[in-house]
Amino acid sequence: DWKFEIGEDLKTGLTATETSPLTAALTVTDKAGNKATKDIAIVFDTVTPAALHNFDSGSTPKDSVFRIGEDDNDPAETGAALTAKDKDVGGKYAPGTYGKANTITVRGYFTEEGSGLQYVYYKVFSQSTAPNADEIKAFVDDYKNQKTGFFSAIAEDTKSVKFNTSTTAYEFRDIKTNFKSTISEFGIGKNYLVLVGVDYVGNAAVDGISYTPTGSSTSLNCYSINVDVEAPTVERVLADGESSTLLTNASSADLVLNGTAFDNPSADSYANASGIKSLSASIKVKEKTGTEKEYKTTDSEPQISIVPSDNNTKWSVTVKKEIFANVDAGNFSVYV
Repeated sequence: DWKFEIGEDLKTGLTATETSPLTAALTVTDKAGNKATKDIAIVFDTVTPAALHNFDSGSTPKDSVFRIGEDDNDPAETGAALTAKDKDVGGKYAPGTYGKANTITVRGYFTEEGSGLQYVYYKVFSQSTAPNADEIKAFVDDYKNQKTGFFSAIAEDTKSVKFNTSTTAYEFRDIKTNFKSTISEFGIGKNYLVLVGVDYVGNAAVDGISYTPTGSSTSLNCYSINVDVEAPTVERVLADGESSTLLTNASSADLVLNGTAFDNPSADSYANASGIKSLSASIKVKEKTGTEKEYKTTDSEPQISIVPSDNNTKWSVTVKKEIFANVDAGNFSVYV
């Protein structure tokens, strides 16, 4: 085995690119004086990796390149059966994005015009406030020792990602990925993730994503990713004199139920709540024919509806009387 090194002083003032490399002549001489020479092309890679980002439009722009989770595309939005490019796409990132577990899959893309991306080192700051610029710099300057972990780059993969072109319109775009890994060190509540891309010759650079904490004017190179593992709670609120059981004879007025919804209602975890995203309701009845039928608020022509208010913390459900027209007497539950 053998190796040779090119000193920094020799590289000074020299350039060596793919199209115009330097040539090193390696000569080997045996004890009898026989010689063999081999020319070796040398290219200097001084380009550092650069994270790619592409935020879409809309009321809350989201990054179509850096995505978290393992969600598939919605067939109702793609308009066709899901293909391999529609599966395990992940959700687009926006500052303050929520995951539902301490273990979260992240994916994205570092451009690297030289030797190629080899590793991504990461540090998770699991704390109530964002790290300051000095803390991030300390990790970037000594990423091998200060890391939470690292992972290898992957072969380039392409997924079809929903891209909002305005607040009301969208299209699906092919988005490339060359790193993907599952990170298990996120804590419940607020987390800040810093990534450093490293190429095959050791050039390293921090992911240039920009995050500005609330109330601050300083932009930081980190992702804001939160974790909410507690399910919401739903309660019915009874008006004065209202019974917990509503009665109908199928010809009287529609039934109306009112209530509340809370995400992470316990005092210790409420600050970690992601908030109620949506509300839906359903009811199952057994018709006179013996057939069990379920009615949902998501039906194309719903017989049960729900109206949320106060940022989804309150709701009102209306059950149409026609649901009970072909039902024998009995008790039926409404699920919210």
